[in-house]
Amino acid sequence: MQAEVASRTDSASEYGAFGLELGDFDEAFEVWPENWASWQLFVQMSGQWRVGFNGRYALDYTSLFMRMDRMGLSDAAWEELFADVRILEASALQPADKTPRTVN
Repeated sequence: MQAEVASRTDSASEYGAFGLELGDFDEAFEVWPENWASWQLFVQMSGQWRVGFNGRYALDYTSLFMRMDRMGLSDAAWEELFADVRILEASALQPADKTPRTVN
């Protein structure tokens, strides 16, 4: 098995907004074939975060469930995909949890 290579294609202005340059990070990473469907769904949901005063805290499961229901999955495949997305969600939120927050 060979892993897929995923990468983001951000613009210089997106990096510049945070005082960074395009070359500051190597964003290419491997996604194993058995995880590819989960990764694609997670990326599709990238604009569906629930956000509070302290930033994002969870994916909006309403939109996630609607998308998953349209995929025509078996019950077992649906549950497996949901479990995978929850792992990706937790991983995406973990760095945010460790970031010190200040209130002005």
